[in-house]
Amino acid sequence: MEISDVELIQKCKQGSKGAFEQVVKNYQQYAFKIAYGIVGHDRDAEDIVQEAFITVYYQIKSLRRAEAFPTWLGRIITNFCLKKIQANNKKAIVPLDACEGREMSGLSSEDEYLALETKQDVHKALLKLPVEYRVTLVLRDLQGYSYKEIAEILNIPTGTVKSRIHQARTILAGLLQPPAGEGGNKR
Repeated sequence: MEISDVELIQKCKQGSKGAFEQVVKNYQQYAFKIAYGIVGHDRDAEDIVQEAFITVYYQIKSLRRAEAFPTWLGRIITNFCLKKIQANNKKAIVPLDACEGREMSGLSSEDEYLALETKQDVHKALLKLPVEYRVTLVLRDLQGYSYKEIAEILNIPTGTVKSRIHQARTILAGLLQPPAGEGGNKR
């Protein structure tokens, strides 16, 4: 019989170390995807996930609703990511396929090259986004959080989340436009 995540969280709140180990197993990949999406480095993401679960272990009793655990964990991870970026004083990389694990099988080598080139172009463009835009874009487009959940994670108004995502997409689209005279149809 499998125990639900909500029941596991309740047991964690009561001090069960076995339940906590299971929660870590259940959410480790989820946590890594968020961290890696924001900081873009395996080692940093692994460190952040470890720190986040240590924090969860000591703070889980403060979690009001077990159902809110994924959002709460997302907030903890995001905060650690932002601290890491600030400490490193460098821009984060957000690979679009970092967490997908997809292979390009079935594509011709030319198609694979073009797909790789497009991903590299997107990576370069993402590097130019301010961190606050990049974080909201990762949480929305790569992790699938709702605007409300992102607002809770980042502790900002929902309107600010919508604005940042809109701005991020606008800037990204502009950065990905070919310079005048390149590509596209000329009429």
